[in-house]
Amino acid sequence: FVETKYGVKMYGYLKLDMSYDDSRVTQGNYALYAASEQMNNDDDEFNMTARQSRLGMIFDGPANDRLKTGGRVEVDFYGDGAENKPELMLRRAYADLTWTAYDFRILGGQEWDVFSPVSPMRINYLPQGFAGDLGYRRPQLRAEKGFELGGGKLLTQTAVARTIGGVTGFDPGDTGEDAGMPSFQGRVSYARKLWAKDPFVIGISGEYGEEEYDLDATGRHTDFDTWGGCIDLTLPINGKLSLVGEVYTGTNLNQYLGGLGYGVNAARMRTVDADGGFLAFAYKLNEKWSFNTGWGMDRADEDDLSNGNRSENDSLFVNAYYQVNKAMTLGFEVSEYETDYVNLDEGDATRYQATMMYAF
Repeated sequence: FVETKYGVKMYGYLKLDMSYDDSRVTQGNYALYAASEQMNNDDDEFNMTARQSRLGMIFDGPANDRLKTGGRVEVDFYGDGAENKPELMLRRAYADLTWTAYDFRILGGQEWDVFSPVSPMRINYLPQGFAGDLGYRRPQLRAEKGFELGGGKLLTQTAVARTIGGVTGFDPGDTGEDAGMPSFQGRVSYARKLWAKDPFVIGISGEYGEEEYDLDATGRHTDFDTWGGCIDLTLPINGKLSLVGEVYTGTNLNQYLGGLGYGVNAARMRTVDADGGFLAFAYKLNEKWSFNTGWGMDRADEDDLSNGNRSENDSLFVNAYYQVNKAMTLGFEVSEYETDYVNLDEGDATRYQATMMYAF
């Protein structure tokens, strides 16, 4: 029982994931890339977890004809802790103000990035992380403004965000904090209904920030840029079939799930250039069955890497969901990961994953 001064809606789901990999992958409970066969030759693994179970609350009000206020908080269990004693992890927590007559919104808190906002529908926890799908969540102050244009809507979004950096071992440690400035994100998108019920959306987004790497305890340091540019597309083809995709390029994008996890190569004191993208199709057969398939690729510039580093990661997937009723969903997914390394044998893993989810 929840009693609050203003309206609140609870949502979430209880979820079990089971997976078998015919060769070792990182992270285990979910897949990002395959380990080199030179180091882990066909080292199969089985995982089972309930960590993705999610709890959230949407706060609504107070509001009037001009101004609407509210917020959201959302957690899952991918924090620390043993597999049977997982800890909460904050996903989203923000307050927002919307001036409805002006289609203008201000959001403050932790939310998904403005940069690179779309993802494929997958059972895997991070859908195409380090395999072409950039974007994550971080603290930010965001402003959004919509404009009616040509029968559709032009949306502009800007955000000042916390730079999540690495650790150098010198105070204050975090290289994003030490830069003394936030990161900046922006996106312009256009949405319009064409021949389908849902709108076609195309967007262009980017981000820029800095990290400061201390070289010793005296304050000597080197600054490194982080920047990225992305084009995203959502296209409903008909009432059953749709596609979604992104392409990106940039440097030092590991904290956005790009560059195969490499941002700054501290051994060579240079940022890692990267590019990639994904394309996925979704097909809703009927009220019970839906299917998704897609491919993604993340590639880091070998000239910026060291021996043993990952240089390219390709991921292909196909899945099926069965809606038992409005609350219960069963799903099964097969995915393939091929990961190249600098002067090491490639990694190749096939993942079979099943899920059982009760949503409320």
